[in-house]
Amino acid sequence: MWYSNIKASRELIWEYVDPEKSKDELPLLIKLVKPMPSKYKDRVTKVKDLSIEEQELYQIDRDNYNKEITQYIES
Repeated sequence: MWYSNIKASRELIWEYVDPEKSKDELPLLIKLVKPMPSKYKDRVTKVKDLSIEEQELYQIDRDNYNKEITQYIES
């Protein structure tokens, strides 16, 4: 059982650590950043303080973030 977990993990990260590739050929790991209301309007901390358009953009970004983080966690 533990062996299959290690093998699965190896397959997920291999492209990032493949010793056959030079550092320039390896893809960069990108940290997912959770969208915050301040991204859409300076000094805003609550979604309710955004305009309707800003709230829609926030919602789209939040949905995309949730999908990506779920894929990462489930992998």
